[in-house]
Amino acid sequence: KVWKVITDYGNYEHFMPRVAQSKIEKRNGNEVEAYALLSLPWPFQNTWYTNRYIEDKSKFIMRWTMIKGSIKHNEGSWVLRHYEREKTLAIYSLRIDPGVMVIPQWAIDTATQTTVPDIIRAVRQEVAKQK
Repeated sequence: KVWKVITDYGNYEHFMPRVAQSKIEKRNGNEVEAYALLSLPWPFQNTWYTNRYIEDKSKFIMRWTMIKGSIKHNEGSWVLRHYEREKTLAIYSLRIDPGVMVIPQWAIDTATQTTVPDIIRAVRQEVAKQK
């Protein structure tokens, strides 16, 4: 169920925090290119990217890298593992560089640290709707 949610890139705008628009641009087997426009405060307005997602459903691993966008760098992964009965351990990794020089690194780190728990909560809520 978690896999279905995290690989629903075209639907991110309906449940992922700060995603204003999302759409799948291309799918070829286990590779997907998907666009996202984010709704963020200054100085990140109009932040968008197209990521290439590589899915390995047999191992429940999904990785992405940005192929174009308004930020400097975006890559990450989801690794899902069976945890307990009817539970999943989700490991979310993210490396992002907005490329904005006026913002100190500590502010970017703080924003990321508050956003990641929001993403985990959003995935949990979406999975609960699927039951």
